[in-house]
Amino acid sequence: MRDFMMEGLIRPMLGSIGFFARWMPRLAGVLLGLAAWADSFPYGWGGNGLGQVGNGTTSDATRPVAITSTSIPRTTQITNISAGGGHSVALGSDGKVYAWGGNGSGQLGDGTTSDRSRAVVVEAGQIPSGVLLQQVSAGSSHSLGLGNDGKVYAWGDNEFGQLGDGTIEDRTSPVAVAEGEIPSGVTITEVRAGREHSLALGSDGKVYAWGRNGFGQLGDGTLESRTRPVAVRVGTARYRGIAAGRFHSLGVATDGKVWGWGSNGFGQLGDGTTEDRLEPVWSSGVSVEVKGVSAGWVHSAALGVDGKAYGWGGNSSGQLGDGTVAERLSAVG
Repeated sequence: MRDFMMEGLIRPMLGSIGFFARWMPRLAGVLLGLAAWADSFPYGWGGNGLGQVGNGTTSDATRPVAITSTSIPRTTQITNISAGGGHSVALGSDGKVYAWGGNGSGQLGDGTTSDRSRAVVVEAGQIPSGVLLQQVSAGSSHSLGLGNDGKVYAWGDNEFGQLGDGTIEDRTSPVAVAEGEIPSGVTITEVRAGREHSLALGSDGKVYAWGRNGFGQLGDGTLESRTRPVAVRVGTARYRGIAAGRFHSLGVATDGKVWGWGSNGFGQLGDGTTEDRLEPVWSSGVSVEVKGVSAGWVHSAALGVDGKAYGWGGNSSGQLGDGTVAERLSAVG
C-alpha cells in the first residue's frame, strides 16, 4: 500500500494529468490523487499536448478517458503508476513497464525520442534478464525503476546526472544506476524522481540522491550536481519513506517525524524559515506521527496517523487546503 499512498494519495503531480482505474470490488490503493482498484486498467485526464493522457490523441481531456494501447493486455493489472512533467509510466502485473506522452529525452524508454499518445513497452536496456521492476517513478523528463534485485534503473533526460550512471548523456532505454556511495550489501527499497534529481531509500534506512543540486536537494551538504548516488546527511535518523519535489526533498523517519532539504523559498521544508537547506532539517510544525509524505512544486504534504492531511509551503492556489492562499512556513492541518 505504501507505494500507492506515497506516489498517489497526496503526491502533487509534476504534470497536469491524473489517473484512476476501472472499479473492481477489492480496494487496492490510491493512484495519483484519485483511486485505484485491484484488477485495474488506467484512465487519464488533464493536459494532453504530448499525449500524456494516453488515449491516442493530443487533445486535453476534461473527463476521465481510457488509456488506449495495443501493448497493454486487457488482462494486465496496473500495479504502480506515476505522472511526470509531460509523460507517464506504469508497471503492469505482467512484469512489463509501459509509458506514454512526451519523449524528447527518451523518458519513455522505448529506444526512441518520439512522443507517444498510446502506451508503449519500456525496453529492457541494462535491466538484467530475470529482473523485474517493482516500482516506477516519473520526473520532469526522466524515469526511474526499482528492480526486484534491489537496484535502480533509469532512462530519459540526464542533463544534471539524474540517471545516476556516471554520465550526463540522455538514455532512450534503461541504464543501471551506479553504486556511488551506496554501500555494498545495501539494497534499495523505494525510488522517487524529482524534477531533475532522484532519491532512493536504502535497506539501511539511509537516503541516497543524485542529479541536480542547485538548491541542496541532494542533501549532501553541497550545491554540486552529482552523476552518481551520494549519501544524504541524515545523521542518526533512519528513514522509511521519501518524496522528491521540484527542488526539494522530504523523508519520513522511523519515528514518524518529517525531515526536508533543498529549496525553501516558500517554506516547503516546514522548519519555520525560508532558508534553503543543504542537509535535512526537521519539519517541526508536524505535531503527529506521519505515515507518508509528498513533495510538490513549492509545497509539501503529509498524511498523519490521525488520518488527517497536513500541508506547508506555497499556497497561492490554495494547494494547502486550509481555506487561505497564504504560504505557510510550518504545517497546517
